[in-house]
Amino acid sequence: MARKYHINPKTGVPTICRAKKGKCPYQGAFGTDNHYDTYSEAQAVSLEYFRTKYNFLHWEGGEKMINHTLSQPYDEQLTEAIKGGLSSEIEKDADVHKVHEEIMNCKDSDKLMRIINGIEFPDMDWTKVGIALQNPNLPEEFMRRIVDYTDNFHIETVRLFIRNHAISGNVLISIGMSEDDDMLVRCLAFQSPAIGDDYAKYVLKNHREELTELPWLALVENKYLEEGVFDEFKQTQEYADTANLRKQLHEDLNRYPQWWIRYGIN
Repeated sequence: MARKYHINPKTGVPTICRAKKGKCPYQGAFGTDNHYDTYSEAQAVSLEYFRTKYNFLHWEGGEKMINHTLSQPYDEQLTEAIKGGLSSEIEKDADVHKVHEEIMNCKDSDKLMRIINGIEFPDMDWTKVGIALQNPNLPEEFMRRIVDYTDNFHIETVRLFIRNHAISGNVLISIGMSEDDDMLVRCLAFQSPAIGDDYAKYVLKNHREELTELPWLALVENKYLEEGVFDEFKQTQEYADTANLRKQLHEDLNRYPQWWIRYGIN
């Protein structure tokens, strides 16, 4: 029998259904309710669960959304958000930070895949998945599949993965320039520290007219680039006219925390 995933109604998170056919307590009146063929499908339903029941989502809107900053540890923000209205059953770890740090520092590629597939933890959630997706020790074949076949993955999976330090600058540039990919994915690609100064200067010299548009505006705001590389451009009226666009861009980008900074991973 093919593996199925269900949403635990007590926690709102997807897990593998290990019950015998017809015996799952979460299957509903028709015997197939709340069950999905892939973990990605179950994750999408999980997102909607948090959005509608708690008006909360870590990185996509909601009054209780975490606005990640380096001045406050991510796990503290998560704890505050939970106290603010998220079900206490969602996070039962005695030390949430310790679990997150363990995932980010994990060098076992098989374990990382078990985390992403909802096998490693009994109550999987998007935070643990997000950390695992940004771990540079993911299997190369899996990372290649995300880059080459983004349509086969949930969009949140791709958006979280795109900040993985294992992705090369050339690949990120290719994604940033691709009109076929999600705009936020393209912006996140141009925000990566792997985008070098040489490429930024090349764009400034040869594609200046595009720098007030997304995703190129994300490149202008890339804090990892050489200081001053875009200073002259930032004095132009064209750049001043993009104030509202930049504000929205920053809000969108900040919803995707950079866990490697939190744990000092280069």
